[in-house]
Amino acid sequence: TRELDGAEVTGPGVEVWPLQDSRGAWGAATRWTAWQRQLEPLLRPGKAFVLRLPGQSGWVLGSQLHRRGLSFAAEAVGDPADVFRSGTFRHPLRGAIRTTFCRAMRQLCRNAIGCAYVTEAYLQRRYPPRADGMTAHYSSIELPETAFAAEPRDYRRRPYPMCLINVATMSQRYKGQHDLID
Repeated sequence: TRELDGAEVTGPGVEVWPLQDSRGAWGAATRWTAWQRQLEPLLRPGKAFVLRLPGQSGWVLGSQLHRRGLSFAAEAVGDPADVFRSGTFRHPLRGAIRTTFCRAMRQLCRNAIGCAYVTEAYLQRRYPPRADGMTAHYSSIELPETAFAAEPRDYRRRPYPMCLINVATMSQRYKGQHDLID
């Protein structure tokens, strides 16, 4: 199995556990029980689990681990409140979906033995860790030196070529790429 950048996900004691593919909320809803069955062999004491949240597979696995009293850690890399806010996700049950996923993420962060956040304070306030849990915050984005300008640019000079960059998932509109294009 390969990540998007082509690096293999491997190492001592690392297992890649593929799940049936799904597309969107409806795909996840129809695969939920199949995923539970597929994950069942993993649910043993002595294994280490890190849930990447928000995410459908993290929610399925986290709920099963908690139900069985098995420990896990969480990595909060986004906010379902943003993903499912008005104007970014069109569905008649959007509000209920948003509430459900926010509640699930709060519960998983509260039940995790440790939480890592990609924000310094924002996600921690919305999805607090448990009182005795370990916490950390960091960015996993790595930029090479060539990604930075050697000196400040003077945009007052004309003509100057403009370069717009949008770092975002394109599958959902919550990063505002439609606003950037407009």
